[in-house]
Amino acid sequence: MNDKYKQLLNIYNEDNLRINIDGAAYYILLFEAFKDMVDSCVKFFYQTEEIVDGKLICRISKEYRIDVSSKKYKKANGKFSRDEFYSQLIWLKDREVVKEGDINRLLEIRKRRNSIVHELLKVLADGLDTRDAELLGDLMKLYMKIDNWFFKIDMQILGKRFSDEYDVDNVQSLTAMHLMSIFRIVFNGEGKAFKEAMEEIIVNKI
Repeated sequence: MNDKYKQLLNIYNEDNLRINIDGAAYYILLFEAFKDMVDSCVKFFYQTEEIVDGKLICRISKEYRIDVSSKKYKKANGKFSRDEFYSQLIWLKDREVVKEGDINRLLEIRKRRNSIVHELLKVLADGLDTRDAELLGDLMKLYMKIDNWFFKIDMQILGKRFSDEYDVDNVQSLTAMHLMSIFRIVFNGEGKAFKEAMEEIIVNKI
């Protein structure tokens, strides 16, 4: 099958089109959720609180700018520029949350995310492939890893302990569970099971 015919099938065959749209949408969703999660995790350690006019105000301290956001890194073109997301990943690496290889993979994932967003029609025509599936799988693993690390720290700060029945190394936040559930509904065909479970919860609540 030549590339042009494959592209026509991807655009005008409903099944192919839906698969690629679902894949592209989830790729963007997961990357943006990952980026937000990393941003929240790092900034949490630079957060200050004060009471202003009787209201609790949370701010990010100037140390965050010094330690993270203002740092410049050498790009492939030889020029130095700021990259807050990359700086945040370096911050996590310095605390042994991620490794250098993880950062390189995440930069590759970001590059693919950008091509999906800015060249969506071309991506839909070409179709997503096994490489995209591998990138998505790695992104999900790193999301769960960092989410679990931060969740355990948050619980320690709050002075809460896990029951012995919990697998602490696999405990996740509610957002992480939502993302995994969406994956299972969209790609594993578990929509009916989730729908029935939610209906049962609603009935029991009423």
